[in-house]
Amino acid sequence: SNVHGLYNRAVCHATLGNLQEAENDLMRAIAIAPSDGMLYDQRGKTLAAMGRTKKALKDFATSLFL
Repeated sequence: SNVHGLYNRAVCHATLGNLQEAENDLMRAIAIAPSDGMLYDQRGKTLAAMGRTKKALKDFATSLFL
């Protein structure tokens, strides 16, 4: 599905250090599948790597409750 493609591309971007591109893909994936906790977890990891700790913690919490 498109969500899985976006997730996989986001992981690749994050691995390569393209954090903004990773966040963009995850935002698009979350818009399509807002109840998928895995997407929030990965976006939390990406945001943490970007130094956006408060938003990252919010995403980690969201991922736990979905």
